[in-house]
Amino acid sequence: MNNFIEILKNKIIEVISLSSGKIPVIEQQKEESLSIISYISSSMVVEVAVSGDIKARVMVALPKDLSILISGKKIGATQKIFSKIFDLLSDDLLFQSDMPRLFFKVENILFVEKSISLESFNKMFVFSFLFGDKKSSFMFIVDDAMVHLFSKTANKMCKNDKIKKQDFKFPLRVRFGTKKILLEDFLKMREGIIVKLDQTIDDFVDILLCDFVIAQAKIVTVDGGLGIKIVKKKTKEDILTII
Repeated sequence: MNNFIEILKNKIIEVISLSSGKIPVIEQQKEESLSIISYISSSMVVEVAVSGDIKARVMVALPKDLSILISGKKIGATQKIFSKIFDLLSDDLLFQSDMPRLFFKVENILFVEKSISLESFNKMFVFSFLFGDKKSSFMFIVDDAMVHLFSKTANKMCKNDKIKKQDFKFPLRVRFGTKKILLEDFLKMREGIIVKLDQTIDDFVDILLCDFVIAQAKIVTVDGGLGIKIVKKKTKEDILTII
């Protein structure tokens, strides 16, 4: 999904530059799994429907200062800017041979005072935003359908390049547990604070490939370091459908 996120970032820069006459500096800061974050606090949320190869939903969440900075206080102006961004994004993807065919439509813009539920979403990409001497940030949030689509797209590229499945290398990710909390609470946490996870010390840990659980294991020590002992595993056929 990294290439898609880079294209989106460039379209945001392009549209805001044309509408304001100034070029913003936008950088992706981090990517967060929403298994630990269930709500965010934001002043404005742009709700976007996705069609084409899939039906999905995405959101852009931004604080009040940034929404005013790029479009003033008028919802109509904000909708026009984001509609242009996502129209250009749709057009650009059509010319990318390694990208899915997707169309985006801004459906709603909300000004909110309380937290927004992220229960139906999967990942959040956090960006810094520098506009002249003004600093802010915004978030691009995607659902399960978008994450799964780009996982399949990456796997299809591997197959097209005739990479043998038995030679496929992937980072072994171990998930010890999950906990859903407010993003604003997470940002306030200081170093040294203890967060209780939903799992117990005796529960198995999850082994993930492309965000899919392919096995469960126990934590063991190996030559003085940490290791895992596989206790449950998906079938070979199930794992190969992922890669």
